[in-house]
Amino acid sequence: MLRWSDFPNLVHGYSEAIDGTMAINGGFENRQHYLAQHGLRPAETVHAGLCHGTNIVVVTASDGGTIIPDTDGLITAEPNVGLAMTAADCLLISAYDPKRQVIGMVHAGRRGLAAEILLKFFQGWIEAFPSIASDCLVSISPGICADHYTVSKNDAAAFAQWPDACQKRDYDFRLDLRSVARQQLLTAGVQEGKMMFDSRCTFEDHALYSYRRDHPITPQLQVGYIVRKSEIS
Repeated sequence: MLRWSDFPNLVHGYSEAIDGTMAINGGFENRQHYLAQHGLRPAETVHAGLCHGTNIVVVTASDGGTIIPDTDGLITAEPNVGLAMTAADCLLISAYDPKRQVIGMVHAGRRGLAAEILLKFFQGWIEAFPSIASDCLVSISPGICADHYTVSKNDAAAFAQWPDACQKRDYDFRLDLRSVARQQLLTAGVQEGKMMFDSRCTFEDHALYSYRRDHPITPQLQVGYIVRKSEIS
């Protein structure tokens, strides 16, 4: 079974609180500096201007250095084009098709997952490129765990088709984002053995930012990134 480590020209990762906030407003210069340290050149990196929706955009080198507004998923088949987006409790999911050399990243929080963003992400991927989801490797970032993610009864109802992912505990409901993401990935055709989960909970791990834990006045965000380098540096 192929692993991410089998592809040394593929660079992907996730910042931590020690690296500083990566928010577009108030941390973008820091984000660019951080990404450059990890091999993503500012002029060749495309950033998602998140809206907690389901808009998926295929980008090229001509989009390098820009922020794509109102977008929660980016896909590219071009080498050296980096993809970057932020989170502070939501999941960031990276994907790579080694057969067709396509990479992508998607932001998956409560609202996006309720709208089946991962199914729409792979639908957009397959429409743009002759790919099949079963060929893809998928990496899921840290995110808030169900123990700390309380949602309303109305929000819980949006996940009725995934009953194991949103359960009533005492007087509230707890949502398991990873469980929903896993089930949507399986439905999309991704193989279980090709999913790599980072089990860290952003609420519990103080090395990571968490909106639910900290309620910051200004955004405090991690950045996720992925790039397929044309040459190994």
